[in-house]
Amino acid sequence: MAVEPLLRADACEHLSVFGTVICLERAHTGVTEELDVSIRPAKLADAPTLAILYREAYAMNVELGFPSRAAEATRADLEGWIRDARPYVAVESGVIVGAIRYRTQGYYDRDAPEFGRLAVPPRARGRGVADTLIKHVEGVAQREGSDRL
Repeated sequence: MAVEPLLRADACEHLSVFGTVICLERAHTGVTEELDVSIRPAKLADAPTLAILYREAYAMNVELGFPSRAAEATRADLEGWIRDARPYVAVESGVIVGAIRYRTQGYYDRDAPEFGRLAVPPRARGRGVADTLIKHVEGVAQREGSDRL
């Protein structure tokens, strides 16, 4: 059975960040190579690797003036995220190339699941890793009976 995405690729999702409304668009990246990643739940043993991945992925945000705690993530931070939420990792040839955090109860909408902390380091960008992670958590939400994310 095909799972319909909760977020359409052509949709513009509005997100409030520090009181400012911004528009996030998922654009087609023009990926031509076949992406061979598997998605699995993050494990505590992944925490050191994920801390590095998040710091790399969010470094550009800091440079652009958008600070994020993820840019300073530590092993202890990631261990907490793994215990308190349901992060998933994208693995390609045995290497973690992306991550996303999924919660069954959202921060802003307690009646809906949410995702956040999407991270793909520069070396893995432009190949569809983020789309694959988002589609995975959309599928998780739908399988668990949610009609929104």
